[in-house]
Amino acid sequence: MANEIDTTLIDNLTSIKNSKADIKQALIDKGQNPTNVFADYAQLISDITTGEDLEAELSAQEQVIQEMKIALENKTAGGKVKLNIYAQTTEPTDKDGIWLQTDKQIDNYIAVDSININEGWGDVISYMPYSFCDGTAILVGDYIYIFGFGSNWNKAYKYNIITKEYSPLSDTPASTRDAKCAFYNNGIYIFCRNKNIYYYDIENNTYRTLDVVCPITVSNLFCYDDNYAYMGYDSKLYKFDLNNQTFTLISSTIGHSYMFGQIYNNHIYYIVKFRQTGIYKVNLSTGVTTQLLSTLPSPLSSSTLIMPSVCIYNDMLYIFSPYFDGSSSNKCYKYNISTNTLTQLTDGPEYYNYAPSFVYNGNIWIIGGSRGSSNVSNKIRQYNIAFDYEGDEDNICFVTQKSGTYSTTLIPVKDFEGLKYTFNNVYYYTTEDGLDDTIPTYYGDGTQWVKFKN
Repeated sequence: MANEIDTTLIDNLTSIKNSKADIKQALIDKGQNPTNVFADYAQLISDITTGEDLEAELSAQEQVIQEMKIALENKTAGGKVKLNIYAQTTEPTDKDGIWLQTDKQIDNYIAVDSININEGWGDVISYMPYSFCDGTAILVGDYIYIFGFGSNWNKAYKYNIITKEYSPLSDTPASTRDAKCAFYNNGIYIFCRNKNIYYYDIENNTYRTLDVVCPITVSNLFCYDDNYAYMGYDSKLYKFDLNNQTFTLISSTIGHSYMFGQIYNNHIYYIVKFRQTGIYKVNLSTGVTTQLLSTLPSPLSSSTLIMPSVCIYNDMLYIFSPYFDGSSSNKCYKYNISTNTLTQLTDGPEYYNYAPSFVYNGNIWIIGGSRGSSNVSNKIRQYNIAFDYEGDEDNICFVTQKSGTYSTTLIPVKDFEGLKYTFNNVYYYTTEDGLDDTIPTYYGDGTQWVKFKN
């Protein structure tokens, strides 16, 4: 059966800058011979040799687009528009859209960037211009700001995730070895081992030194939310107000100085190793510390463990450790906050000593890594998180859009004929059984159904 969809998706699909039919006619009027392949139109336009002002032409096209949007809004004002998405055992008569060859029911459609069926180590996202370890990095929008390359702790770069390009930044005013950072107020606060705090102005590519200094050496338990940064050392936990630039002592009993953690639900969940071991949480409002696990496997309790990378996603604390007991293994774990259980993951491909990590598009990205002074990495690597849908909808057709391998006409509205919707894969989901990736699935090219999976 055809699926129904809110007009939000329609708005997204109609946000293209040109109306195909009218632009095609405009090209014909300019002596061009356009095909039905919309992607070729830009080159045809650039090939036009004319001295006339095309501003009026472009303005007219914008008006047409607006009229199309208004027309579509009027068509959907009384309810929802059915998309060309079918779930049936027999071939649909129309040859446009997406067809799942099943007798299961589709009640909802959701477009996502990508879906991971299985959890585990993924691709290398990028190779940095220099090896990186012991520095600091932070995700801001679609950029990664990286401070401290190789053994030059004053070098800084930014990585454009969209264009996959690196750009050098101004050198930092102090060494960023073992530094930590937080984003606030259009800039990055860098907390260094010398106890100074530096503010990096993203727009102007400049630094300034704050008038306050850290009351403790910045150590391994360092987290931040929208307004505060937290740092711990020698059993003390401080809160730094990023707006007022003031420090407040939260607790003096959080454990030994070797600590690594992240914020979740107004608590910092963290690992303590060396003289005392375990997984703990500290309440950020009351300062009360609670031990959650007292026994940890040797990789997480051994004194040879250096500084693992810790990242939180939903209620899972991911722990990417470097080496232990002199072996070459990189043991990794995830701690389930809800069930208070620790599970071992597949060994990591790098040695994540002081390696920053963060969540991007539902997966974890880890920057660099090393085993002491050797095996230093220049990779940004992805750890794939298995798909976990937390919404209330059921009987969902998930369509992934990343890379856009296939294209089809999804909207059964006359004004939109010929406008293709690109996608990469299709999955069926129910709250009872989860993802089903076994259904034979097709897309229509207008004249036939093309099978692309199972």
